[in-house]
Parts: sequence; C-alpha cells; structure tokens
Amino acid sequence: MMALIFSRDIPSTVSGVVPGVIAPALLLLNLVRSIPLPPIVTPHTLGVDDFCFRKCKTYGTALIDLERRRPIALLKDAKAETLAEWLKAHPGVKVVSRDRSKTYESGIRQGAPEAIQVADRFHLLQNLFQTLEQVFGTHAKALKEVEKQVFSTDTKVLKEVETAHNPLIAEANPYPVVPRFPQNTSLKRKVQSAKAQARRRDIHEQVWSLRSIGLSVQAIAQLQTAHSDLKSAIELAQQFAFLVRQRLPEQLDAWLNKAKNSSVSLLRSFAVSLESDYNAVKAGVTMSVSNGPVEGHINRLKMLKRQMYGRAKIDLLERRFLLAI
Repeated sequence: MMALIFSRDIPSTVSGVVPGVIAPALLLLNLVRSIPLPPIVTPHTLGVDDFCFRKCKTYGTALIDLERRRPIALLKDAKAETLAEWLKAHPGVKVVSRDRSKTYESGIRQGAPEAIQVADRFHLLQNLFQTLEQVFGTHAKALKEVEKQVFSTDTKVLKEVETAHNPLIAEANPYPVVPRFPQNTSLKRKVQSAKAQARRRDIHEQVWSLRSIGLSVQAIAQLQTAHSDLKSAIELAQQFAFLVRQRLPEQLDAWLNKAKNSSVSLLRSFAVSLESDYNAVKAGVTMSVSNGPVEGHINRLKMLKRQMYGRAKIDLLERRFLLAI
C-alpha cells in the first residue's frame, strides 16, 4: 500500500484537496480504491488457486497469467460458477493449471470446455503424501514396537554422525573430520578422502531425514518384511513419485492398474481418485506447466492481507495485488 499511497500522483491529489493538511487514512484508502485496474489480456495459460479472506472461513480465487507470471484478477469466492463466468467473459484460455479441486475442475469445464486442464504436480505428490500418512497411521503400533527394537542398534550410527557434524565434538577430536590436503598429497589420497567425506555426509542426511519423521532404516526394513501391504505401499509410492517428477506419462496407466489391484485400500482409493481426473493428471505428468508461480503470488497476497490486518475488502486487496508489481 505504501507504494500506492505515496506515489507521485496521490500526494499531489491529497494536497490539492486539503492544502497543508495531512490527509485522513480513509481519504487515502478511497483514493487507492479509485485507481482503475489494468485491462485484462486473456492469457494462453492460466493458473488458478484459492486463497483465504479471513480466518479461513471465506475463500476467493486468484487468477495468474503463467506465461507472464503476473496476477490478472481476484474473484470474490471460490465457486465453480464464478470461475466459469470469468472464463466465458474472457474467451481464449487454452491451458489451465489447478490443484485437485473438483470445484475448479467443474468451473473450467463449464467456462472453457476446450481448455486443457493440468493437475499440478506438487498437488499430486501432496495427495500421495497424505495417502501414505494414512497408511502409516494404520501401522502406528507396529511402528512404535519396531522403533524400540532397533533404537539401540541405531545409536552407533547416530553417534558417528553426531561426532562428524557436531562442532564441539569435532574440536575435541584430535583428528580433524575433514582433513586439509597438503601440497604434496597424491591425487589418489585426495579422491579417497573426498569419498569418505561424501559417505559421512550421506549417512548424516539419510539418518536425520528418517529421524525427522520418527523412523530408522532398520525400522522400515523390518516393517516391510513383517507387513507386505506396507512394502507394497512404499514401492507404489516411490514409483508414482518417480513418474511424476520425471514426467513419464507412458507409465501412468500401468501404475494405475497396479495401484487399483493393490492390497492397500487407501492406495486403491487414491488410484480411483486419479482416474476420475485422468486427463488432467495425464497432462500434469506430460506438460511442463506448473502452479509454482501461482503459489508464489498467493504467498505475496497473504503478506498483503496481514499488512492490512485481514480487514481489506476485495476492491482494495485487488488493487494492491494487481498494481503494486
């Protein structure tokens, strides 16, 4: 708002209204509201996502031109009808990137039936994570029991990692963790030391990433052995994540068939939900279109809302969002 209120035009307008007097806040806000919005150029590729107006009770929709990476409109709600009306009023959109929302899927289908809908890859992986979280939740008791059994055997690896990466322990160690190479050190020794350093780094990253979710390598291995359905879920999740990240659409149909025939009911449900949105999912793992720029603008929109204590109505919020770029 500071960029808008204290621009060259507004202060001169205010001083013209009341010379020598500081303009009230309400007058400044009204002046901002009177600034015309930029004309909308219908984008070829559109990004759609929702945002919360206040306390996540009411939602609006942000529309982003993904080619220019610029916001073009804020809609007053997150209803399918509102999005459909906007698309009908601005024909020419060819590609629309969205999350897995059925509401937006319906709105796009009604307003731009010829447009290609793309299910964003981040949201596909987020849905996979939520499914896996539920799968692991059904094995919570087994996870705790196995973790108790392997904790003592895992402490040795943890101690090695802590010693290698804790600066206080490293200082007390008479032998440095990562030795410096003297000028006459052979290339072979340099390579060996570099490999040892890489191994310590890999151990550190692996152990602590697993620790961050409460698991160890041994725990996962034992659980996979004892629970075949859990092993199947992990393998299918890894395969799906790989085909999404590498954008391998030719593997999607085979994966869906395997998941639908899986012994894990939650993965079967996940596969069915993907199949119900098949064209968008297929486009998501085929095309390079992403909702990444949309998420960035949503974060900026949240910052603007906080600056106004969450009290701004859509007319003021829209001007700050669209004009202050």
